[in-house]
Amino acid sequence: MLRNHKLVIDKDCPMCRLYGRCFIKWQWIDEKTIQAYQEFNFDDTAIDKNRAKNEIAFVDETGEVVYGLDSIIKIIAQDKLFVQKLFNFPLIYLPLQLIYHFISYNRKVIYPVASTDHGQDCNPDIHIGFRWAYILCTAICTALILSHFTISVFSITSYDSLPAMEWIICFGQIIWQGALAYIFCKPKTLEYLGNMSTVSFLGAIAVSVQLLIAHILGLGIYFLMIGFGLIVMGMFLEHIRRCKLLGLPYFMSVSWVYYRLIPFAIIISYVL
Repeated sequence: MLRNHKLVIDKDCPMCRLYGRCFIKWQWIDEKTIQAYQEFNFDDTAIDKNRAKNEIAFVDETGEVVYGLDSIIKIIAQDKLFVQKLFNFPLIYLPLQLIYHFISYNRKVIYPVASTDHGQDCNPDIHIGFRWAYILCTAICTALILSHFTISVFSITSYDSLPAMEWIICFGQIIWQGALAYIFCKPKTLEYLGNMSTVSFLGAIAVSVQLLIAHILGLGIYFLMIGFGLIVMGMFLEHIRRCKLLGLPYFMSVSWVYYRLIPFAIIISYVL
């Protein structure tokens, strides 16, 4: 077990808290090692305060600091040379580094929290590349899931499905809402699109669960359509909540639901 170290994490990030608890449970570090960035005193350390917002900082008793994935590797490997070499092998290290940065730079759009005047701000920098990667990845995953949903719905009816429809809807919404955000709240455009993408992806996950239930229980078209409507309603409420956290105007949620209702109305008109 590593002692007399400090692991500086974002206390508002559920993922940071989770792996911090796991490190303690597996006895790789003790409870005193975990420190909240918001409450940490950086004055007597060599920690780069700005970098620590983007990558967790791990400082040992000698004052040496490592960040991000290197922090996790150091905790997991400790004095095991084989594990250190394994994780630092380029074909393993580089993909893990990309995944780590992908999650870390987007953690506040995955799980946003209300801004607070207490403690130090731990919001990561907006990395344009990783933010667009997140927006596009969630759009692709959402389109794939919803395409399967529409195929399932149309298979119950006598109508042919439209394979490209969900792809047009998902990527069209990025353009639609992105244009409005750019016009009315330009500085928060990428922050908004990241949150909107998370809402869409959460809805897609709920739809996939609904499809699984329908398949197991043999439920039909009315279950799928009513369930889809309830999911959209839940997404709308979550969209409103996130817009409030970002300080965005209410019409961003109105335009979002308006755009979403158009394909829903089209599907209803076809299948009922």
